[in-house]
Amino acid sequence: MVICGEKKGFVLRNKGLVGNAVIRPLLAVGLGLALVACTVQQTAQPPATPPQAVSAVQPQPAPQAPHNPGAFAVAQRAAQTPALQASATAAAPMIDEFYPSIGGKRAKSALKRNLGKGDISLEFQRAEITEIVSVILGDLLGVPFTIDLDVRGTASLRTGEPISAAGLVPVLEAVLASANAVLVNQGGVYRVSLADAQSFSGGAVGANMPGANGGGFEVFPLSYIGAAELAKIIKPLLPEGRPLAVDETRNILIVAGSGPELRTVRDTIAVFDVDHMAEKAVLLTSLEHVDVETILLELENIFGDTGKGPLAGLVRFVPIERLNAVMVISTQQAYLQEARDWIARLDRTRRSDERRIFVYFMQHSSASNMVTTLRDIFGAARGDKADDGASLNVETEAGESGDGPAPRVTAEQSKNALLIHASEQQYRQILEVLSTLDVEPLQVMIEAQIVEVSLSDTLRYGVQYFLDTGGFGNATDSITQLTTGISPTSISPNLGAATPPSGGFAFTVQGGLNQSRVILDALSDLTTVNMVSAPTVFVLDNQVARLSVGDEVPIITQTSEGLTDDARTVNTVQYRSTGVLLEVTPRVNSGGMVTLEIVQEVSAAVNTQASGTSTIDSPTIQQRSFLSTVAVHDGETVLLGGLIRETGTKGKSGIPGLHTVPVLGHLFGRTSETAQRTELMVMITPTVVRNVQENRDATYEIGRKFQGVLRVQQEGAAHPRQEFSE
Repeated sequence: MVICGEKKGFVLRNKGLVGNAVIRPLLAVGLGLALVACTVQQTAQPPATPPQAVSAVQPQPAPQAPHNPGAFAVAQRAAQTPALQASATAAAPMIDEFYPSIGGKRAKSALKRNLGKGDISLEFQRAEITEIVSVILGDLLGVPFTIDLDVRGTASLRTGEPISAAGLVPVLEAVLASANAVLVNQGGVYRVSLADAQSFSGGAVGANMPGANGGGFEVFPLSYIGAAELAKIIKPLLPEGRPLAVDETRNILIVAGSGPELRTVRDTIAVFDVDHMAEKAVLLTSLEHVDVETILLELENIFGDTGKGPLAGLVRFVPIERLNAVMVISTQQAYLQEARDWIARLDRTRRSDERRIFVYFMQHSSASNMVTTLRDIFGAARGDKADDGASLNVETEAGESGDGPAPRVTAEQSKNALLIHASEQQYRQILEVLSTLDVEPLQVMIEAQIVEVSLSDTLRYGVQYFLDTGGFGNATDSITQLTTGISPTSISPNLGAATPPSGGFAFTVQGGLNQSRVILDALSDLTTVNMVSAPTVFVLDNQVARLSVGDEVPIITQTSEGLTDDARTVNTVQYRSTGVLLEVTPRVNSGGMVTLEIVQEVSAAVNTQASGTSTIDSPTIQQRSFLSTVAVHDGETVLLGGLIRETGTKGKSGIPGLHTVPVLGHLFGRTSETAQRTELMVMITPTVVRNVQENRDATYEIGRKFQGVLRVQQEGAAHPRQEFSE
């Protein structure tokens, strides 16, 4: 059939079809041969093999020709199941399974299906758009249609070869697109209108109907790709403003557009919505000698993007650490053969007893300390070697063991690394120890308050007695006594006479420093409380935090004079630290309990005149100190006290010259004696810092406290108690 038109006329001409004969005898013969060739072979699968898995190693007869080690071939099982075959010399690993591809078919282009060969030829020369619509829809297809009045224009159309009736609507839509018009199927009635956002209102709604003609709304259920991901691909292909809806719950894509636009969407979906794994074959093989992470790096260098071979990027390797196996995925079985060849070549190590040098860089711990630990584990002797440089090498070595010579470990302190000379098996054992011990250490924030309390009136018996009798009221509910009668221990012998301190006590205060400030506030209402020091330091777990605030006092320990008249006097001077000394060593256990080793000393120098014939004039060091070990929970405060010192002074006053007269001097003056008793208390609060965020929070809290102190100073605090309120 040929249709020709020029403006207002067209000609219709029929064209016959020629059929092809079918040779039935040849068909019968071919069918018989096919039946004879068909055989059924039933292959039993071992129970341990997953469904659809085929053993990658097949038994082979003895080769007649020289065999190439490591070479594999593809065999056909049951005329359809391929399997990888290993050489006769290669031993099958524990897991060696092959999953062949099931074949994935892509949908053909919807446009090509609709434009199949037929017997209709079209030719229009500068014909009106309305005339072309009338011929195709009315005369050829015989379907009802409407044309909006604002659709105008002319077009020329000629088909190069005859087309079928199914291809008429796509051709018409292409003509309408040149006039900015669209064809919409509204309930079986085709409407021709100008293209805009409302053109598809009331249009036909279908669910993935490639054979539908005209524009409208179409629903595309997706199977292998997410609707949201596919929408990102399709949206740039549609004109701006076209409706595009995504239903992620049902994985559905809803698109509105003209016929050509919908066909573009169908073709795009046919390309992307496919089962990609159906086209790929999978090889799962386990390793016997090498761990999967090590061999994976080597395989990626051969087949991956960084490789130089022809298979670079065509094979994907997936580590299966639980099975110590490698999963190989590829679209070609030949690539799996090549990958399996290389796995067989690389899955081997040196002799198990062969010793190598390994380098391990410590992440958190000290290399020299770790050498000591490894020495204790392997029972090795230790030797230290120091060179002229900055590094110190610490070596350990032992005699023969069941696995051969014990490993030798050297610490390179400049790099904080371990040099390990050991076999592969010994190195793995060392790595297990290092992975457990070389971890990020905990930190402890130590908040200490050292106060001196004047004992008078209510507190004349000491702070401990005041606590025991409930002097703080409700504040004592959060106080628990740990120890009483702690014997204080001096840090070093006194250089001169000093008042010995009294016995000590220890309490824990729940609520941390906030509750401790309540105690200080209560004490400040009764007596004078002097804050000697309030340090806050961070220290690593099991390390010493030391704080010293005070003066270095010179003390003459020896005086030497020459025998000649003009000889000079030579004095030997020793400096003694005075003031506040605090040493804390925290140890954190897994349950959150913190053990504290505390050394506290408060000392002061007083003037002392040497007696007798000696001319040495040195001060006397008065000190109060104790050494204690306590255990508290994270965030609780330990209160240590009981170090009481009593000082006395005597003085005379009166009429000058007369109050010093013997016997009668007391008539013209008076003698005064004063005594003062003070008690030293230390409050320590350990807070465990486990990570970076807790470290930041603790630092922020310290900064907030300093800001509070500055604010109090600017406002002019008048009451001493405000010192403990922030």
